[in-house]
Amino acid sequence: MVASSPIVELGAQFDPASYTLQVNSLQSLGGVAIQAVADGLTNSGGSMEIRDLSVDLASKTIYADIQGGNGVGYMENVPVWNFATITGETAVNIMLLDVRTLSNSVSGLMMTSTAKPLFVQSLGLYGAGVVALDVVQDYGSITSTISMSPCFLGCKPTASFVPEVPEPSSWALMGLGLLGVAAVARQRA
Repeated sequence: MVASSPIVELGAQFDPASYTLQVNSLQSLGGVAIQAVADGLTNSGGSMEIRDLSVDLASKTIYADIQGGNGVGYMENVPVWNFATITGETAVNIMLLDVRTLSNSVSGLMMTSTAKPLFVQSLGLYGAGVVALDVVQDYGSITSTISMSPCFLGCKPTASFVPEVPEPSSWALMGLGLLGVAAVARQRA
């Protein structure tokens, strides 16, 4: 599954000597909902909504607001993932007379120690469900595209953005892992 959400805030450092804008953070609006249906083997059921991502390029951390079931409630600005690499441009000379598009990707997403217990409690994971969460080492990537309009001296750059919200193959892999663990557990029983 790939979800898109608009970026509502762009943090950047401006170098007036070179007219270069260096992007250092992005904030999106929207997110994804996860529903765990109780199966008696991996979880007791629960839900979690991850929304309004904030990507800090300097600390290589992705924060989100979380609404979790099973007593977790609403939490703002939770460090959910750290990322290993960023590829693509993150700086642009705003004096260029053409529309510039910065396409980049943060990849190698790893769940933080702060987020893991929130996922476990919100989704009601236990036993094989927790093991499956531990097995996933890479939660995918986030890709963003930033289009900047031409800018002349004294004007402000404008931007529109649509990043992808992480989740697609990572949750599919976790689901397959859970099925594999369930199959092994049934064979042993």
